[in-house]
Amino acid sequence: MKHFSLILSTALLSPILTVALSAGMFSNSVIAMNSAVAANTATASNSQENSPTAQTNIRGQLQPTSASAPVDKGWFIDGSFLYWNAKVDGYQFAEKLSITGLSTTSLPTSVNAKAKLETPTFDSWDPGLQLGIGYIFPQREQWCVRLSWTHFNTDNEHSITTHPNTPPDGYLLPTLYPVLTGTLADRASSHWNMHFNTLDLELSRQFFIGKWLSFKPRMGLRAAWIEQHFRVNYHSVFLTAATAFSFDQLFRCRQEYEGIGLKFGTDLQFYITRAWSILGNLSTSLLWGTTELKQKATGRIFVSDTDSFPESLVLSKTFDKLRTNLEGQLGLQWQTYYHQGKYRFAASALYSIGYWFRQNLLTNQIVSPAGNLQQPAVVEANTNGDLQLQGLNIQLEFDF
Repeated sequence: MKHFSLILSTALLSPILTVALSAGMFSNSVIAMNSAVAANTATASNSQENSPTAQTNIRGQLQPTSASAPVDKGWFIDGSFLYWNAKVDGYQFAEKLSITGLSTTSLPTSVNAKAKLETPTFDSWDPGLQLGIGYIFPQREQWCVRLSWTHFNTDNEHSITTHPNTPPDGYLLPTLYPVLTGTLADRASSHWNMHFNTLDLELSRQFFIGKWLSFKPRMGLRAAWIEQHFRVNYHSVFLTAATAFSFDQLFRCRQEYEGIGLKFGTDLQFYITRAWSILGNLSTSLLWGTTELKQKATGRIFVSDTDSFPESLVLSKTFDKLRTNLEGQLGLQWQTYYHQGKYRFAASALYSIGYWFRQNLLTNQIVSPAGNLQQPAVVEANTNGDLQLQGLNIQLEFDF
């Protein structure tokens, strides 16, 4: 009987034990699967975070990334040979008058005149240089900082000759001299020179858009120093009914501009091959600056056919203005890598343009007839001319 009870108890408990064991094994399987999934998820997450094609942004979100600087980290230096031409608006110094219909023996019945403004030719091309040094930060996702200095000097001369006492060959009317009477000139020569310097500190990072195209936004600070000198010599003639008096007039002007402000820009690079690419960039600056203007005119004023006295006008002004400039480049670049990609050498040939607004503030002073000889009234007019730069930029860069 006891033996029968034991057999019955075992028979009844066996299904229960089987179900319990099955449940336990299922639970362990579920736990094992969950652990495996969690481990795989963690591994995938860690793999994505450590992958060079993904990273976590400042908000903790996972996002893809791309190659940045040409090398992983370190210093780089660059140097450029510049061959530029400069032009400035507003430096007209004379009017060449061609007059027909005049006669030395009789009164004219009709007089026709044509005027041509004479300005410096601005046809000279001069060398310059640009030097840069920078560093690529590996701990900051390969952002790089660059400090560069640009230096360029240029000058230009222009002269013209006419015959004012022999009509109708022509006359030369000085436009920068504050004459009270209609003084003419038979010769005029101008000389202009400029010293151009900029200092830029920029922060940038390169991003790839697809396989072949990259862009590099830039932002930073710019300081500029631009000094201009302008000198005009007139060999003037005062015509009377009987004769002509000749004398010299001189006009000198100096402008010194200093400014500092913000600079923004971007570089675009389209890769033809791994070594060759088309490179272009655009940038703009907004600078708060001061222009110191000093100019002086000396000569003579004729009050009659025989009487004259020396004349001299000196002007000194300071202009505080917010000014902007635009710059652009387009050309080809070739690059190569050394020592398993740790070092890089690049050479570029670029066409460069630059436009600096309102860099010529020369003031034209005209003595108004409303005044008198003791206290003449002077009317002033600013030219507000722009500076334009263009030319070739040959750049060499070494990353190490």
